[in-house]
Amino acid sequence: MSNVDTFKLSSPEIEAEIYYLSEGEGGRKTPVGNGYRGQLYYNGKDWDAPQQFMNKVWCNPGETVKVQLQTLSSEYHVGQIKQGMEIETREGSKTVGRGKVLKVLRDDFVYWDQETFIRNLDKNIKPYSGDDLLGFRIDFDGYLTVTVIIDDI
Repeated sequence: MSNVDTFKLSSPEIEAEIYYLSEGEGGRKTPVGNGYRGQLYYNGKDWDAPQQFMNKVWCNPGETVKVQLQTLSSEYHVGQIKQGMEIETREGSKTVGRGKVLKVLRDDFVYWDQETFIRNLDKNIKPYSGDDLLGFRIDFDGYLTVTVIIDDI
């Protein structure tokens, strides 16, 4: 049994559907297999992200495959990914696949926009004054502890 048959990501972060371009569309000449490590391209940047195929072991050019991706630099993707966003798979500067995000599996990757955050704040929340910085620190430390961002403050 080859690695293509058994490849599994340790912590999948994104689920997507990718159409691999045919040779006539400027894509690959040969198929890609489960575990393929082309670059994930979005927001103008390439990122390493191995792919675990979900519904087949091989994908020929001109076919679509459902994949899970795991980035190798996860700290750069926090707050950047949203369901439905378009992505590409590239080899260097050559686009070999186009797709879209079906699901964000890692909670902190979910796209974060300031406007929605502020609109959804509890209306009873009041800003801290300069006189109450200790109260702010106590609340902030408590938040970090509860959300497990920092275990030991």
